[in-house]
Amino acid sequence: MVVKSHDKCLETLLDFGLNPNIADQTNTTPLHIAVRSLKLSTARILLSYGADPNMINNRGETPIGIAEYLQPDQKQSFINVLLHTPIVEPSDFRRYTSGTITANVIPYVHPLLHGHLNWTLDSEEFRSQTDINSSVQNLLDTTSGSFWCCTLNRGAWVIFDLKHQYHISGMRIIGCDNQSTPRSGHIDVSNAFNGPWLKVKDFTCPISQGNKNDIFFPPFKTRFIRVFISDNYGGDDIRIQGIGFYGVDMRLVEKLREYGLEKSLQTLLANGINDLETLNEKQDEILNSSDRYLDVNDHFQFIRLTESLRSSKLTFLEWFNPPQSTILAGDKLQTFSAAGDEAVTDRVKLEEKLENSPHVRTVLMRDLEPIQGRSLVDFPDYVIKDPGRYKVRVVSVESPNIHTSWQDIVVGIFVKTAAAAEE
Repeated sequence: MVVKSHDKCLETLLDFGLNPNIADQTNTTPLHIAVRSLKLSTARILLSYGADPNMINNRGETPIGIAEYLQPDQKQSFINVLLHTPIVEPSDFRRYTSGTITANVIPYVHPLLHGHLNWTLDSEEFRSQTDINSSVQNLLDTTSGSFWCCTLNRGAWVIFDLKHQYHISGMRIIGCDNQSTPRSGHIDVSNAFNGPWLKVKDFTCPISQGNKNDIFFPPFKTRFIRVFISDNYGGDDIRIQGIGFYGVDMRLVEKLREYGLEKSLQTLLANGINDLETLNEKQDEILNSSDRYLDVNDHFQFIRLTESLRSSKLTFLEWFNPPQSTILAGDKLQTFSAAGDEAVTDRVKLEEKLENSPHVRTVLMRDLEPIQGRSLVDFPDYVIKDPGRYKVRVVSVESPNIHTSWQDIVVGIFVKTAAAAEE
């Protein structure tokens, strides 16, 4: 890992509790290897988590000693990093209270996060085989009483894209009241939607009242989470009413740091404020009871912070790279895309209809992603199977009055010429 400089993966492991001074049979540590391999950024990460630059291996080498023999252009950079990189003390949001956790008794770690429907999607990319009458998005709406039903009785999985980094310290899973309720599984994390995945926690779900189980673990930072259900209690399928996560939005942590308010984090968490949306919703309560949440000198800084939270809203959608106007039936269209306001992550749908038909159907759903001063959504692998004259447009799910213009697509059929037929 150190040789390949997989820094993000290394940070995840260190966040999860990996000892930065772990050594092999020759007492060589990752920091020895990072310096010898000229991986400056990796060395800096290891040092910030407490790696010892004076650790001696069986050959009598220390990381600093190795740096002394590097080429002059490398030597000074590594020595500066080895001598001057500060250790990042575990801040409030990284502390974890260990101990035995009784099933269904929730200790204080982090509050339960508010789930967002755009954290997952009803497509084969996001979940395993699903009953036609079920939606994986039911998992994020535990108030509806509906279930996600995987037609497999083992090996079910669902991926959550949280859209940005969170510090996750636990998961709540709510099963069903029969043998299809989950029995065991594991939680995986990744730095990319398509993996590779790192298993961080095995879990079991004992039968209990309501089959609500809370699983806790040392916190880790991630955007992508995969929940894998190994088996159930003997049912023909796997049914889950809800999945939620305990954690804190890293944007909240960064905002508090930006305005010098990081010491207020524990108080906010203790009052259920663990993301920017909740902070925004409760800003009046915080300001009206500032002695409960803030030090007396922090009032003005908190006002400045809340003013910065005026989040971007979707006000328009337009074609960024419109779909091609002609295609043969059954062929893939080239990837096309639409654009919206900067820094929004709204869910949108691709609508399709025949030219003279009033009937409109939704064929795809995707999320806008902030990219270089705008938000974009791509539609790859789109196919129209039947010939005809079609119209497509992109529409906001939350605000259907916001949409692109209709785009015409003529879908033809392949006709063999006489010459081609003779060949």
